[in-house]
Amino acid sequence: MRRTLVLAVVIGILLASTAFVDAQERVTLRFWNGWGGARIPLMEKMIADFEALYPWIEVENEVISLGNERIERLILAVASGSVPDVVMIDRADIPMFVRKGILHPLDEYIEKDGLDTSIFYEPEIASSRYAGSTYVLPIPTAGAKQLLFVNNDIFAESGLSEQDIPRTWAELEEVSRKVTRREADGSLEILAFDPLFVPDAGWDFWLFSNGGTIVSEDLRTVKLVTPEAISTLEWIRSFVDVINGGTEAMQAHAAKYTSGFADGRVAMSLRGSWDWYILRQTVPDINMALAMPPAGPNGKSINLVDKGWGYGIPKGAPHPYESWLLIKYMTTAEEAACWFMREQARPSPVIACNQDPELVESNPYMHVIGEALMAGYQIPITPIHSQLFAEIRTVTSPVMRGQSILGALQETERRAQAMLDEAWAEE
Repeated sequence: MRRTLVLAVVIGILLASTAFVDAQERVTLRFWNGWGGARIPLMEKMIADFEALYPWIEVENEVISLGNERIERLILAVASGSVPDVVMIDRADIPMFVRKGILHPLDEYIEKDGLDTSIFYEPEIASSRYAGSTYVLPIPTAGAKQLLFVNNDIFAESGLSEQDIPRTWAELEEVSRKVTRREADGSLEILAFDPLFVPDAGWDFWLFSNGGTIVSEDLRTVKLVTPEAISTLEWIRSFVDVINGGTEAMQAHAAKYTSGFADGRVAMSLRGSWDWYILRQTVPDINMALAMPPAGPNGKSINLVDKGWGYGIPKGAPHPYESWLLIKYMTTAEEAACWFMREQARPSPVIACNQDPELVESNPYMHVIGEALMAGYQIPITPIHSQLFAEIRTVTSPVMRGQSILGALQETERRAQAMLDEAWAEE
């Protein structure tokens, strides 16, 4: 039975959208996206529905690799004048593309069509902007990537229940001591939790969860040598060494159980919202729960909003308004934005989409995912966003090898500051 998810504002926008185009002109749009494999039929259906709604527009669906080569490919396309009309963009790359003059801002079309961007979770639309302008509309979500997945069976075997899921670092340590198991030779049988594994992030996730910062408010000064950073790294190193038996023990466990959480050999793991669907498909009998990740003593439970896909218009695209119509349809329409995510049992950046009963039925912890999306922590966006955080996230390697935490932070801060100074000098 077709469900009626009411997005009145979106319907009104779509009905009014022909105001800026000549209905007699035939337009072909090249649409670069990474939705390959089983999602190709989903894309084809949405494109067919879009073409029926706008009969003068034809869309060529071009599946591209989402690896780093996509960046160079787009840069070359713009330079050569053979520009796709709509392209899938990693929101973390927006600052770089804007600096290179690659992206067309969307604000003019948002204003003309009266799109109410409050239909999106605020962290999701905020991560689609840079320097005051909107460059993509988001899909799928960038948040809900650091959810705490819990193996209920391991908890039960340790005398615990969902009521005991940790909410703080201190509780995480207490629970981890109870669920950790070792073989007769002392090697890990059940790993409680690995704080070094954070999807799409690194130790900075724990720093933000502990009330820390990375850069100054004006985005020009790297701030790593802080009490929060020192205490965060001390906690990570202590957890790994004292509770888990050190990095070598964890590496041996990972080599023996390559799919630790799915194999029932890891009690708790940070994972993205999409992993619920994947685990349900690959391990149907797994008994798991979801929760917000534990918070540090100086912070609160968060989920980072950093890397996440969206659709944008490259500079020089031949049909920018028609490109906008496609972007708007794919990211806001119930029959596209909501349906596409629902088919994958994944949350949408559009708040109303996640209230669909079918989605809630497929994942009883959808309320946790919604909480994570609302609690999204927007990472500071500098002109070299991805490169800067890649450098900052290297600090755990020397720390886990025994180097002084203060020394590692000072050295990393020095290198990161040099990179940032160089970037700002080029502005």
